[in-house]
Amino acid sequence: MFFSPIGGGAPLLMDTYPSDLGFSLFKIRTAYSGSCIRVIRDSDNATLDIGFSSGILDTASMLSFVGSANGYVERWYSQIGSNYAGQNTLINAPRIINAGVLETLNGHPSIYFDGVNDFLQLFTSEVVNTDFSVFSYGKRFASSSMLAPLATGGNTTLMQFADNYYYLINSAGYNVSTSVDTTANNILLEGHSTTLARTIYKNQTLISSASVASSFGNSFNLVGGPYASNYTKGHISEILLYKTNQNANKTPIGNDIISRQS
Repeated sequence: MFFSPIGGGAPLLMDTYPSDLGFSLFKIRTAYSGSCIRVIRDSDNATLDIGFSSGILDTASMLSFVGSANGYVERWYSQIGSNYAGQNTLINAPRIINAGVLETLNGHPSIYFDGVNDFLQLFTSEVVNTDFSVFSYGKRFASSSMLAPLATGGNTTLMQFADNYYYLINSAGYNVSTSVDTTANNILLEGHSTTLARTIYKNQTLISSASVASSFGNSFNLVGGPYASNYTKGHISEILLYKTNQNANKTPIGNDIISRQS
């Protein structure tokens, strides 16, 4: 267990398992000294970078700044590297404060995507090849709603839960779960890829696996979609992308994410 929400000196998740892209509303890397998000209030379009307080997004400062207005995420900063996901058009920005009330998941701050046109675009596209792992924590709005942490903006997502099935990209298209899941619960969704197989897990339980015939390379640049014309409808609180396969470390990484987000 790595999570130390009140800064008690214990290592954080990315101190031990550093990723290539790390979005979270919790502080997950001790050496990170930047902000968590940049919020924009719709009353006057003013913006403010918001950092962390006691290991989590500083909601007190954010709520004070936004007041009774709506607050949207203009930037979500990666806690490793220099990348961020941003949105310059207010109508397309996901919401974090609704008329002065914080958007939450399990009582923690979370980012709400409306399923109509909300998305964040990566400042620098992330190229993913054969070996990778991706972890995402969130909740879709209802049965058949889409939850897609990373997408290309065309007809490809890295991983998604859509039409009540789970998908993970592979060289021939997708491996997809064979059983229908109509639930809309909080989930840790994770996918792992090697030159031999791709696997999808929900809350650390295997959902689907498929063999792989050849390598591939894809460039992902969006958070929340779209996939074709579909966008995420629900909450996303964390996205970690590893450009190496982390299947051997999925249990401690997953345990840490679930412990923080639950």
